Amino acid sequence: MHTAGQSPAMSYAGSGTNALDRGIEAIAYAHQAMTAVAGEALWERRFGAAAIRLQKRFRLVPRGVAVCFTCATFPTWNAFPALFASLATGNAVIVKPHPTGILPRHCRCAPPAACSPRPDSTEFVTLAVDSPRLRSACDS
Repeated sequence: MHTAGQSPAMSYAGSGTNALDRGIEAIAYAHQAMTAVAGEALWERRFGAAAIRLQKRFRLVPRGVAVCFTCATFPTWNAFPALFASLATGNAVIVKPHPTGILPRHCRCAPPAACSPRPDSTEFVTLAVDSPRLRSACDS
């Protein structure tokens, strides 16, 4: 991992293990929030002689596409929690790196069509770059 303007030790700590730790914590919070939703509920109320009874069923659904803006000095530090939580809850993500940020070499660009999650799709992350330097790095 590399970060602009940081020593190798800080780069590793901030954009490596600590960033992944924050991402895993975000997955735990996402799981906790999703399991807190009841699968069904029963609502009953009397109105005079009449009794109203509703049986409700709930299901989790993705909210849409998330956009994640990264900073120049630690590109993964704030990106991983947002990225992991969004993916864990079934949402696609557009990652917008800082123009001067140095991205990990294993970044992979997905086609823009990946922004609309489809049941048959395995592509849920799109990298949106505005710098020719970043664009050429992703093409290689």
